[in-house]
Amino acid sequence: MRDIWFTGFDSAWGGTQRGALCNLHGRVQNGSLVLNIESPIRDVNWDEAIACINGYGERSDHIIAIDQGLVVPNETGMRPVERQLARALMGTYKCGAHASNTGNTRCYGPQAGIWRYQQALLQNGCQQCPLAVAQRKPGRFYFECYPHPALLGLFELDRILPYKIHKRDRQGWQHIINLLRSLKDRELSIENVQHVVSLDLEQRKLHEDWLDSLIAAYVAAYWWWYGTSRSAILGSLSTGYMVTPYSEAMIGGLRAAFPVEQFNPEGCVEFRFPPVHHPLIANEEAANVRVQNHKNLLDLENDAETVDLVANDTGNLWCSRNPWMVRNRCAGGELRIQFVEIDDQPMLTFVPFVNVEQGLLQGGMRPADDDTRLVWDFLTDGAANATPRSYRVRYSYT
Repeated sequence: MRDIWFTGFDSAWGGTQRGALCNLHGRVQNGSLVLNIESPIRDVNWDEAIACINGYGERSDHIIAIDQGLVVPNETGMRPVERQLARALMGTYKCGAHASNTGNTRCYGPQAGIWRYQQALLQNGCQQCPLAVAQRKPGRFYFECYPHPALLGLFELDRILPYKIHKRDRQGWQHIINLLRSLKDRELSIENVQHVVSLDLEQRKLHEDWLDSLIAAYVAAYWWWYGTSRSAILGSLSTGYMVTPYSEAMIGGLRAAFPVEQFNPEGCVEFRFPPVHHPLIANEEAANVRVQNHKNLLDLENDAETVDLVANDTGNLWCSRNPWMVRNRCAGGELRIQFVEIDDQPMLTFVPFVNVEQGLLQGGMRPADDDTRLVWDFLTDGAANATPRSYRVRYSYT
């Protein structure tokens, strides 16, 4: 009999929120891996999550799956893996990803918790070698995962589940509860899952985090047990990657979006803290723009008013549904919006229409670039006049 531990960490992202940790105890016996959730799933902040690492010392075989970007070298926009994932799965499954970049200083700045957490893992003997997990190599390893595509692959869904709290979808919440409870009867079984995930689990942010950490822990076990026959590493170990289960229906789109070298890449990630200061920019004008953009980001995080953004269009943002928007600004400048209720608090930028007169007449703005358009499409899936989406946001005009 072989004991192995699988931990799922739905991280605290920017540090002002709490995340969750779920531990699965696995035992290999008679050719099967049987899982049990160890003690209650717990909510944690970054310091508490790092403190938990000290308790992993006696676990010789331990796999940790983390629901947050771990390799984020880009200062702006999306990582290539996020862009390619959206192009592979957005059309059919409405599955995208938020933009991870070091410009989001709360989540990926030099003092962000995700870097301290990885440093603590490394000091505890954990390595970021995702393919080694699929090869069942002994030791301690960690990797990045993402619940939305994982659920598509695990349960052969035809589109993502709208279970997130900001979606305010009771049916989607009950669906995810039922799916996770069904893991008791899967080939790879969590024996006590129905004791932890009750049918009447209240729809709250805390419980959403619990479920995400459980999904991450199960993805870790699934990756270790079935390897590349049912899951894959997508992306690059140098620019960003994620591990996800896939279904037969998904695999064609994924292979079309990711080149061969970005499908199950071998090797380990060399961890590095992001630079404290941005690289020197020779062009003084570009440097001034960078400094101003950073200032605007700080203003948006700390000083901007919080309002309700109403989205009734997956393509554009309209003054008619958002009275806080300044109509005459639709003809000039940029509108930056930070979504404060979503884990990584994505930041999107909107700009005037190409036809400025149309923008003034209609009172609307468009996504600034392809990355913003992909994230906006993901966040506003299903939005229309009859079914608008509402989010708490901070905003700033530049």
